[in-house]
Amino acid sequence: MIQFGYWRYSLAALLVVGWMAGCSQGGDQAAGGSPYEGVHVFEGQVSDSSCGATHKMADAKACTEACVNGGDSYVLVIGDVVHPLQGNAEEIKPFAGQPAQVSASLDGNTLHVVRISAPGQPPPTEG
Repeated sequence: MIQFGYWRYSLAALLVVGWMAGCSQGGDQAAGGSPYEGVHVFEGQVSDSSCGATHKMADAKACTEACVNGGDSYVLVIGDVVHPLQGNAEEIKPFAGQPAQVSASLDGNTLHVVRISAPGQPPPTEG
């Protein structure tokens, strides 16, 4: 004969362990949040949305500037991934076609730029 008391306690213990495992995943991630919430530092090459990692002109800076002046937007190329950059275009412009370090929040694939600087610069301090 099956003892229902044993199964009841076993099921309750299993549910508690499962709940605790879900809580240890982190509240935001367990609820479907992004592991990249907040501002993070990304390093890559500033380019334009038309060319991405492969420019049509030999001079990457001139190509990026020409494409952006023609209506394209700035992007940050990190390896094989192209992230659209949203932020002050005048702050991004000096880094056209060049490596950059971008402090930004990630929304889907888009980087919302907080700060852009040359690679190797320390990230901004919270003050």
